[in-house]
Amino acid sequence: MTKIRPGKISWLFLGFLIINILGCSTFTQSYKLGYQAEINKNYDEAIKYYEQAMLENPKESVYRLALFRTKAVAALDAAERARRLAAGGMKDEALNQYKKALFYDPTNRMILAEYKELAGIKPAVEVKPKEVVIEAPVKLKYPPELLKLKFTDASLRAIFQALGKFSGINFLFDEQFRDLPVSIDLTDLTVEQAINSLCLTGRAFYRIIDERTAIIIPDNAQKRNQYEVNAIKTFYLSNINVQDVQSQLASILRTQFKGPSIIVDKTRNSLTIRDTATVVALAEKLLQSWDKPKGEVMLDLEIMEVSRTKLQTIGTQFSQNYGSIRYTGGVSEFPTDGWLPLEGFDLSKSGNFQITLPSVLLQFIETDSDTKIIAQPRLRGVDSEEINYLVGQKVPIPTTTFTPIAAGGVSQQPIVSYQYQDVGIEVKIKPRLHRENEVSLEMEINITSIGGKGIADIPIISTRSVKNVIRLKDGETNLLAGLLKDEERKSLKGVAGLKNLPVLGSLFSSTDRTLDQTDVILTITPHI
Repeated sequence: MTKIRPGKISWLFLGFLIINILGCSTFTQSYKLGYQAEINKNYDEAIKYYEQAMLENPKESVYRLALFRTKAVAALDAAERARRLAAGGMKDEALNQYKKALFYDPTNRMILAEYKELAGIKPAVEVKPKEVVIEAPVKLKYPPELLKLKFTDASLRAIFQALGKFSGINFLFDEQFRDLPVSIDLTDLTVEQAINSLCLTGRAFYRIIDERTAIIIPDNAQKRNQYEVNAIKTFYLSNINVQDVQSQLASILRTQFKGPSIIVDKTRNSLTIRDTATVVALAEKLLQSWDKPKGEVMLDLEIMEVSRTKLQTIGTQFSQNYGSIRYTGGVSEFPTDGWLPLEGFDLSKSGNFQITLPSVLLQFIETDSDTKIIAQPRLRGVDSEEINYLVGQKVPIPTTTFTPIAAGGVSQQPIVSYQYQDVGIEVKIKPRLHRENEVSLEMEINITSIGGKGIADIPIISTRSVKNVIRLKDGETNLLAGLLKDEERKSLKGVAGLKNLPVLGSLFSSTDRTLDQTDVILTITPHI
């Protein structure tokens, strides 16, 4: 049989102790120091510690997320410093801060654009795709000289014929064309401008047949549908939903004669419009002005909840047992059924009786506990879209309903169901960006907690809520505090009649004092 020496046992014990210590440790000291530096907004030092923690344990995803988060915040902080330095005229210092921000977050296009603008670097010229211009299939050909014509009480048909002789254009007239006496001055107008002026005067429009022929038509809905040339074009939208703009576009493009034909394709998020070339071109301009990407905002939140609970119990506490006396007849064992023989029954001897007295406990107990909860979420949202953030837990709330056992009977069978209610800190924020580099934040903050237990141990939910709208500049920090809850309870327990005696009453009573204090502090910083 092999014997184990005491020295080996000591080494084995030391090895197991080291393994247990290493196994029980969760985060490294570098991560803890980095987290503390991040809370103190010393981002450079926090990044150094987080990088050291990643070198110590590259497989830990918490370290990678902490490093990524801190670099993004450090980039925004350096960019904000650069803006302040640039506003103060310190260009070199501002450029150094921009370089630092780009070192931490090289993918931030906004910071890169600000750096190039301050450094005087011209941005690369973007090659825009060639626009397809919708034009009439045939255009009139006429001499470029300006007209020197003036007519007084002349026939509209005769004026068109005179204009045709000058320009070499053959004007035809629809069978419903109505001739009118017109007085008009066409001096210093081109041929096309003169045609439009005459059509406007005679409530007509024209349709080009070929390069040298046009027909003059009465302007009404029937003739418009008969003669007008329609164009068809499909528009693919990137930033807005086609269903949101369909009704607005149809309302704007509607004329006194007809409305545009718009076909929506939800799968491709596209609009196909069929109307005249002028209406289609107007629709294109409108869609280009509407189809803009929404601005985004980054919100840095710091939520700190500080709570303190103080319990104090001073005095004498009596047990719940009552004082009592009973007759035993001097026997050592009292009958279990409670029946005593009458032989030897004597009430004059004290030995025939037993008495019980309540116990008394002298208490001087005081408990003081502090709790601090810190959350630092970074939320990114789109302009005019709500952002929700909830940190807490779901608490089951029992609900009892009664149903009949049989059809048509009395509702007497209880059925218990549970509804889960969110308890914690809930923040709802709806940002709105402004052209002045400012952000309006529509905030709703709900703070719920379990305040105690009611009937049948159903939890009592206490609620504090704030709803407000604030307007902040880019990088401006707003502090929201004062959600203070201060609750004090005091109870006196003791012997009835004696606990209320002055001075001596404290010998027959105990006082329980409970103090609950909770305060919530929230800071919010928007970054466009």
